[in-house]
Amino acid sequence: MSIICVVANDHARPRYDAQASDARNFVGAMGTASIGAALEMTLFVVRDTASSTSGGVIPEEPVGVGLAAARSAFAALGLDVSPDGADLPPSARTATAVTALRDLLTATLDVAEGRRRKALVPLADEPIEVALVRRAGDVLVSCYRTGAVPEILALDRPVRLEPALRSCAEAAERAATEMRARLDATTAFPRGARGVDPAGVPFADELARLADRARTTTIGVGPDEPALVELRVGAQELDPSVEPTSTDDPPRAAAKARGAWRLGASMLVPRIDAGGERAASVDLHALLLHGRIWAIARGRPFAIAGGHVLLHAERMVSAGRSLVEAFQVGRATHLRVRSGDLAVALRLGREGDVVVALGENGREPVAVPDLTVGEVAGSFAELALALVRAVLRHDRSQRKNLRLLALRDDAGALRRAVREVTAAPAVTHADPARLRVPEVAAVNEPPSLDAGPLRYVERWRSAVDGLDVHETFLCGDRLVGSAYGRLVALDRDSGSLLWSRSVERAATMMAGATLVRLTSRGELSLCDVADGEAYATTRVKPRVGRAVGLAVGGPGVPPAVVVAEGASGLVAVDLRTGEARWRFAARGRGGFRLRRAGRVLVVASGDTALVGIDAATGELAWRRPERTRFTSAPVVHRETCIAAGGLPDGDDGVMVAVDLYAGTLLWRRVLDGAPLSPPIACGDVVVITAAKQGVSRMVALDAATGEPRWSVPDPGVGRGAAWLAVDDCIVLNTRGGTVMALDAATGTRRWMQRLAHPLADELPHRLEPVLRGGALFVPSVAVHVVRPSDGATLGRIEPGDIVPDLLRVDERGWAFVAEDAGQIRGYAVGPRLRLV
Repeated sequence: MSIICVVANDHARPRYDAQASDARNFVGAMGTASIGAALEMTLFVVRDTASSTSGGVIPEEPVGVGLAAARSAFAALGLDVSPDGADLPPSARTATAVTALRDLLTATLDVAEGRRRKALVPLADEPIEVALVRRAGDVLVSCYRTGAVPEILALDRPVRLEPALRSCAEAAERAATEMRARLDATTAFPRGARGVDPAGVPFADELARLADRARTTTIGVGPDEPALVELRVGAQELDPSVEPTSTDDPPRAAAKARGAWRLGASMLVPRIDAGGERAASVDLHALLLHGRIWAIARGRPFAIAGGHVLLHAERMVSAGRSLVEAFQVGRATHLRVRSGDLAVALRLGREGDVVVALGENGREPVAVPDLTVGEVAGSFAELALALVRAVLRHDRSQRKNLRLLALRDDAGALRRAVREVTAAPAVTHADPARLRVPEVAAVNEPPSLDAGPLRYVERWRSAVDGLDVHETFLCGDRLVGSAYGRLVALDRDSGSLLWSRSVERAATMMAGATLVRLTSRGELSLCDVADGEAYATTRVKPRVGRAVGLAVGGPGVPPAVVVAEGASGLVAVDLRTGEARWRFAARGRGGFRLRRAGRVLVVASGDTALVGIDAATGELAWRRPERTRFTSAPVVHRETCIAAGGLPDGDDGVMVAVDLYAGTLLWRRVLDGAPLSPPIACGDVVVITAAKQGVSRMVALDAATGEPRWSVPDPGVGRGAAWLAVDDCIVLNTRGGTVMALDAATGTRRWMQRLAHPLADELPHRLEPVLRGGALFVPSVAVHVVRPSDGATLGRIEPGDIVPDLLRVDERGWAFVAEDAGQIRGYAVGPRLRLV
């Protein structure tokens, strides 16, 4: 069997056995400039010996099928072939010279007949591509290595089309003759034997037909060479090639005032009006537009580098993305990237300062210190977007160029990331008193349950197929839940079905006594829990990510539900009318964590600022920027909002305390590790769990000053434990099957109980304890009722064969337990004897 391969190699290659001793390669050259070591396109023969099914052996004589023909076809297009004798990589064993010849001849025919202005010929085994572009009676031949970092081997070398087409036709006819001769030599072997290609005859016939077509083809009238338009984008008013008209040139003075660092570029873009009908594909050749890049460094223009500016922009966007990612996790870094003659070096310090150096190889780079991530990465993104817009505006055929569109998308994503991490100016509220609301005394306090032992008896059981325990709520005298395409309501005293409604799949949440349902298409419905019917509907932007909702209302605040919409927006919908009252656009990615205290709605959206919104009007009350990301829910302690910033995979985190009404910074504390949980306030401290180098600890800070109070090894919050602040202690229900209480003032353990075996018992999905009537309901294999102060057992609810994935407790102390499979049961407090 003879395998003739076309490959491109730029690395050391292992040595093969004697069967590859006939290896040859051709080195493409455009005009008089040899590509040489930059491109080694190798045509070689690998002989294979094998036994057929009848025991015959294929002869070992070297037969270079199509080798000389393919070499002559490539040479006709300016690709000269010379022997090298180098060893070859294993990855090159599958491509064939005749296949490359067929594709090359087909592409040449297409441009000769005028059916295509440009044809691309990718080689099979290596990321090498040949581009043919028609220009009148010539064809412009380019050759380059594709990939993330392209290597331009030759660009737009003119070759006379008619002789090149005739030479390719002769090469195809010669290759077809050689293939037929080879197939005739192997007819003695059974069909399917190694070395016999059943498709060889049709392939040889196809080459012969292409050769006949090429010999009889009349060279059509080629398109005129498109006009080249020189465009300047970015900081074009400070192009170093443009001399100022005077020493006080207004554009230069204005540019100097706009920032310390900006980028500009110019390039030659062809003006092509017709886009044509073609499939979306990658066209790297269209990005090989020559131009130059310059920079403005603190008001002074500097020439940076020439070359293919779109390829330069790709590498700068990649460098900007790495810079932003390092900044987000608080990691100092040093980046170096190259694109042709352009060299980019970036150094990010621990404090967020950036040093950038740009320059051309062999020349002194332009180095500018003390820049911000937003200035550097933002300039890379804006330059790339301006370049893409310029190309698309003048060359409509590039609107389906996947590589150009990918550059646009990457630059847009970088610009959004820069906006997220760039600190917006701090805003404080001028009249904090306006956000205060009067205290409302609690009514209908539940009876105390911690006076003595509790005996629970099962009152009813029911089954709701497909019940979603995460969307099951206790509302007044009924349990309302979402199941497969249904909303159901059960009487809490008897478990009987009150009503059932067929509904579309949607996220369901409670807002006061209203059931709120939001579909993925953005249809929001407000349903009455009395009958499940929707009394108001509205449409919001379809959400991106998980559904987020929070009820707001009370003294001075109209009843509304705030839900996430779109990628990074909030909308408040009036619970009485279904109308949108206000909208808020976040700078972050929309991973909202909301906390409401009175009239203030505190928003953490995954960006670098904590925001307070007036829940009644949607107006911005205050904004507190930090060099960190706020990705967890804040906690409100008295009149202070405390939030943790940082990413779980980062090195460090930070805790900030902000005045709830004025938005002023009260204190800031750097954590020795990345936060693993939202903070929790208890007594006079705020507690958080942070991890560093795989070790997690629970840390308490003084809520008023931020001073450290105590630190203990993490008892399980970082591994999924649920915790709750009760009076002056922190109760944790862990995945290890234990419940414990820590003293909030010292961090010491007050009490602990083992409720389940972590391996033998099945624990519920949700471990959140419920505090009701002074008693703590802790879900585990069973539901344990304990006294928070000392851990004494008050009662126990045995759900039997179901796992308490859902636990709800009403004001009477009745408990309702449900399993994710759909079983739900109600338990009442039995009669208790008291000494009178």
